[in-house]
Amino acid sequence: SDGNHASVSRHFSEDPNIGPLYLRGQDIGGFFLGDTNPVYVPWSIFNSMGRSHILPGDVLLSIVGTIGTLALVPKDASALTGSCKIAILRPRQERVSPEYLAVFLASSYGQFQIHRQTRGAVQMGLILEDMRFIRVPRFGLAELAVRHEVETAYEALIRAKKYYSAVQQTLEQELGINKMDLSHNVGYETQLLDICQSRRWDGEFYKPKYKRVIETVLRAKNVKVTRFIPVGRVLSYITNGHTPLRHELTVGEVPFLTAEHVYDFRLDFGTDKRILQRHHE
Repeated sequence: SDGNHASVSRHFSEDPNIGPLYLRGQDIGGFFLGDTNPVYVPWSIFNSMGRSHILPGDVLLSIVGTIGTLALVPKDASALTGSCKIAILRPRQERVSPEYLAVFLASSYGQFQIHRQTRGAVQMGLILEDMRFIRVPRFGLAELAVRHEVETAYEALIRAKKYYSAVQQTLEQELGINKMDLSHNVGYETQLLDICQSRRWDGEFYKPKYKRVIETVLRAKNVKVTRFIPVGRVLSYITNGHTPLRHELTVGEVPFLTAEHVYDFRLDFGTDKRILQRHHE
């Protein structure tokens, strides 16, 4: 199946208490589900989207925009749903494990077949029925080893997230601050003077919740924070990447990282993109 086709963005909330997590295309990647900037929908909305309910063990695949990124839904996942930019693949577990299917689809062999099935002129995409023609090799007992490795990796990820959470709590305790208010509103009222001081008032930049973070840190009880400084003053170097013009990224000696390889505090060095040595130099 795929995700929800109706527009529900007006119901989005950052409050997990209102209902289940709603996955968008940007939430799919990194093999396991991420939790960066999650949004939630009310239970009433969730219950009306039965065909788009996501279950533990499902393999989620991005089929519009950034095609081929995927995520395996862990066995301890709670209620989930998502947008129509996501394909929901539910394997017959008596025939193939979700872990093995996800690993194969994420491999270069699986990705080659996925991109071969894409269609479109203005915006490329995958048709659900075309997913049925992707061939999956069977390896017998070797599939059990793959499944075990995935389970081990997920356990390591859970431990890592606990470390991240512990670090954040340590920082808050050292500063002597309470939990920050990161609630988000659709619109705001402010004075022209505040906008002029901010120098930007587009929707992406002007969000008072970020201002509340700064004010909270400045009011820290245990440490006196007198000012903030621009991050540029503590950097020794800053630049951005560069994609060689008209170069076929399947050719070359030097691995080439793109935006999808930077995810959730880590780098994915398993890129299949390449550039020539002379481009690198």
